[in-house]
Amino acid sequence: GDTVHFMQGMGMRFVDLDTWETRPATAAEHREAMIVADALPHLHLAEGWEIYTDRRNIPPVMGMLENLASAIRYSSKTQVAGNIQDTEVFAIQMAQAVGSDLFPEIEHATPLTIQSGGAAAAFRYAEAGMPFVPALSVNQGATGPATLAGATLLKVAEAMAWIVMTQVHTPGAPMAIHHGISPIDMRTGDKLLGTPARGVGTGMVNQMLRRYGIPIWSNTGFASNSKKFDYQAGYEKSLGTLLSALSGGHVQMFQGGTSVELVYNPELSVMEDDVAGWIGGVLEGPIFDDETLAIDLINEIGPVPGHYMATAHTRKWWNREDTFPQVADTEAYPSWVASGRRDMLDRAKEKVQQILETHKPAPLTAAEEQAIEDVLSEARDYYRDKGVIGDAAVSYTHLRA
Repeated sequence: GDTVHFMQGMGMRFVDLDTWETRPATAAEHREAMIVADALPHLHLAEGWEIYTDRRNIPPVMGMLENLASAIRYSSKTQVAGNIQDTEVFAIQMAQAVGSDLFPEIEHATPLTIQSGGAAAAFRYAEAGMPFVPALSVNQGATGPATLAGATLLKVAEAMAWIVMTQVHTPGAPMAIHHGISPIDMRTGDKLLGTPARGVGTGMVNQMLRRYGIPIWSNTGFASNSKKFDYQAGYEKSLGTLLSALSGGHVQMFQGGTSVELVYNPELSVMEDDVAGWIGGVLEGPIFDDETLAIDLINEIGPVPGHYMATAHTRKWWNREDTFPQVADTEAYPSWVASGRRDMLDRAKEKVQQILETHKPAPLTAAEEQAIEDVLSEARDYYRDKGVIGDAAVSYTHLRA
């Protein structure tokens, strides 16, 4: 249909907002990011699997499973999972143990290749009754044609391969397609995330998938090339997400990630939740009926010196057809000076602290907590037996404090 949801973006590392240096995240930082995600009004999928994948003191193969456990503990919103080295086996067990929703992303190797691990994961999720989402991103001129028409054609062909394969295996299996088109800067080899081609290409793929009735997860606004939370990050992420939403994308991967997937930050997520609310307001549009047209009121008020400030109609409607930001600067200049000349990032920092002090996610039961611990223990034993992690790494500390 025409419903649009927002989910947080991804980013491997934590960033220091004073120095802009990045580093591996701690368990506490992942927990705090999930609490903030749980509190944001315009964030519908609290993707904890792929934020802070570079975690301190955790073997890489266990990082995403530990992230999923943290996400389930500190947010009741729908979660994402994946399929690296059979991790989907344990993700399914964890979600089933606590009755949590999953919206798993399946890795795909473009061009025109479906790995055996990705296919096996899709079948496992389908058999568990969980919707799954093959991730079909393309870099123009590298993993796909340099032209938008050719890149779109490649994405649609790959989407059809996934759909036929998985629907033959499990007829009626719920699924969507995750996609993104990114040009390559042939002068440097870098991916470009904020160009018009990325937004237009996303719209083209969205329209083709809608033609076939396929649910869409778009990543056009999931990150920026900018290393800071600046004007560049704002326009590269927001304009692409707006274009995707207007062209029919159902799930917009957006809040919190930047620096070409290197960084995730809850302060950025808070700022971008304002943007998600803005986009949602555009999509919802105005209400047209006798009350909103207000013909009788217009005739009653008449010309100058008439005004609408004191009317019951204004009291009722002044904030019904707009979305008001949480952290944007809306102060008049004198009050802005008097209140400390705070910018949007300053306000976002304050909002994050307020959320962490006041927002209490719905807790798991003791039995659910134990079930998660049991799954993590089984996963550690599994990867130790496969030789993916050593005996010393199995005893790592995954602190919740």
